[in-house]
Amino acid sequence: MKRILLGLTLIGLLNSCSEQKDSNFTLEGKVKGMRKGIVYLQRDIDGQVSTVDSLFLKGTDSFKFQGNIESPEVFYLSTSRRNSSTLPVFVEKSVIVVEADVKDILTAKIEGSENQVLLDQFNHIIGRYNSYKNELYVKGLKANTNKHFKTFKSISSQYERNEEKKLRYILNFAVSNGSKDIAPYIALNYLSSTDITVLDTISKSMTDEIRTGKYGKELDELVTQIKATIIGKKLPEIVQQDSTGNDIILENKNGFLLLKFWSSEATNSRISNSFAKNIAEKYTNEQVTIVSVSLDTDKEDWLEAINEDKLPWLQVSDFKGYRNEAVRKLAIRVLPENVLVDHNGIIVGRNIAQDDIIAKVAEYLSTQDTINDENSSTIDNKVNN
Repeated sequence: MKRILLGLTLIGLLNSCSEQKDSNFTLEGKVKGMRKGIVYLQRDIDGQVSTVDSLFLKGTDSFKFQGNIESPEVFYLSTSRRNSSTLPVFVEKSVIVVEADVKDILTAKIEGSENQVLLDQFNHIIGRYNSYKNELYVKGLKANTNKHFKTFKSISSQYERNEEKKLRYILNFAVSNGSKDIAPYIALNYLSSTDITVLDTISKSMTDEIRTGKYGKELDELVTQIKATIIGKKLPEIVQQDSTGNDIILENKNGFLLLKFWSSEATNSRISNSFAKNIAEKYTNEQVTIVSVSLDTDKEDWLEAINEDKLPWLQVSDFKGYRNEAVRKLAIRVLPENVLVDHNGIIVGRNIAQDDIIAKVAEYLSTQDTINDENSSTIDNKVNN
């Protein structure tokens, strides 16, 4: 059963933004052109953007939210206007003023936050890299379609150089702003699936004050988790629940264990189920055991997706979204993702491609055949003697 957000569920939140005596931040401003409707204040809670406050506007375009934060944090503003975009605002312990237009809230002018100024600068440069990336993608697609392979190869090289330059810019930006909360925020949102050395470099560049803030703590935790679960490390003990609520310990005793992370709401991870089906059809359960770990928070949505996608292997979840125990312990940041574990419980692959899995399994089976042949030869020799 798909969840439907009903406006009536927000009634208890409307007009809840009266003056708060002990607040340490104020987020106020105007939404030009909006004289009636709802302005939502949202926040990332355990990987889910959730509405934490709202204000019903009638006869005015002004809004005002107040609250408390322990350290600078990105909140989001959106409206009840159909197809309204979501505006990220880096809130600090100050008065933040937003001047927006209901037609395009993303063009808003935001004042009163140092981190917001840096975020705007960052987004401007990254926007240029992304625009060029999209331009190259279109050109490359056209060249490939027309079988201009030499041109396609040249465009592909330009594409790769652009991505490399963008990565260097992100790293340099984060390191040079280690005294601001923007640094770990950028690392978590733009570099979370990159090489651990990059994240570690940014982590070490943070000042003590930033390290104790919301994003500084999250980045240090992520770096620690990644280091503990890189290739060559042992799979940590993880407990999940199957569809009937039974506790399942994620462990491997023979062959390979392929942990596949997904969500019923993530289109790409739903598509990736076909990749797992190819592996399931090619190998026995003793050779490769597949377990799908869901980041869903709604059990009915999860069960419906399993049924729709016809997934025959073990399905588990603890319905905590990105706070899922397996997700935290294995530092999973994007979907879809997978972790491959060998028969000794050692992690031998992360986000591994289908061909690489097949190659590793083939190598393992070849080794097992050799061991069996040697054991058989030894037994024959003993019998003959």
